[in-house]
Amino acid sequence: MKSRSWILLLMILFLACPLFADEEPIDMDEEPSTDSWNRGDRSINYCPFVSHDGDILYIYSEVPLVGLRVTVKDMNGMVVYSNVLSITGGDKVVLDLDVVGGEFLLILNDNSRCLYGIFSLT
Repeated sequence: MKSRSWILLLMILFLACPLFADEEPIDMDEEPSTDSWNRGDRSINYCPFVSHDGDILYIYSEVPLVGLRVTVKDMNGMVVYSNVLSITGGDKVVLDLDVVGGEFLLILNDNSRCLYGIFSLT
């Protein structure tokens, strides 16, 4: 009887683990210029902060971004998500990618500025 209660306790703990998932930040790199996102006012970070929690993507920007093209490609180069959106300053945008596991390339394009990031889903 004790072994059944231990097994039940372990199963409850393993099933509760996904409930405590956190957003994972995505490192974004720039090509070819390194200062175009921070041009102008140096006290405000123009580079948006991007994170994900499973297949949900979060984009946060301290400043307004109008006409931001968000593209997600799989490692074969197939576009799995593409959208043009606007972010008000200090706002977080939530995007549901609706994709299965794998590695993906995230591209943020704001006119002539472009950021790239790689993230994986399991």
